[in-house]
Amino acid sequence: METRAIPGFIGYIATSEGTIIGKKGLPLPGWLDPDRGYLVLRVTLDGGTKKPMRIHALVALAFHGTRPDG
Repeated sequence: METRAIPGFIGYIATSEGTIIGKKGLPLPGWLDPDRGYLVLRVTLDGGTKKPMRIHALVALAFHGTRPDG
């Protein structure tokens, strides 16, 4: 299993298996967004604001970088 830091989300790590590790070093539980069907979790930004993010988007950001425009 490979792990990588998630750019822009200090203290969060994504694994190649699709798990997000939080700032305390523990896997974060997600939930299913019933409207869209994606797994979501809430991350805390640097300013303390909590933001829901799709887990697959965080993993892609860690392993592939930012999404290109378009």
